[in-house]
Amino acid sequence: MFYWFGFGLILIIGVGFLIVLLYAIWVRWSDPQDKTRSRLQNLVLALFDPEAWAMHRHDLLAIAEYAKNENIQLIVVIIPHLIFTKQSAPIVKRVSEVFQAEGVPTLDITELIQGEPRSTILAGRVDPHASELVHQRIAERLYHMIRP
Repeated sequence: MFYWFGFGLILIIGVGFLIVLLYAIWVRWSDPQDKTRSRLQNLVLALFDPEAWAMHRHDLLAIAEYAKNENIQLIVVIIPHLIFTKQSAPIVKRVSEVFQAEGVPTLDITELIQGEPRSTILAGRVDPHASELVHQRIAERLYHMIRP
């Protein structure tokens, strides 16, 4: 997801994009949580497949290169999976490292949600998107990152 503002481009990377789909399917059609966890683990492992990671890394670098070539200030907001935050940490770390190596400021929101109950960070019981509280915290951090 991209947001364009007068000062630059903010890229929000939701690590759980595909995982959210799996979670929604699980909530609707299944009950055992371990099924979701094994799917999540498979997705995490897929990003450590050298070929899959190379393609994903190439896409991430293309975003950074485009912003640099167009003289756009890029800030990357990385959102871990909000339910399986700990399990998505390896993906968050890899994505963050790619952008940091390119000198792109990143905001990993993991620390903003640590210790919070799910009910305060999720939009709803069956909606694993970020709540208003999470968006408010992201906005506050971004404000401090972009203000002169």
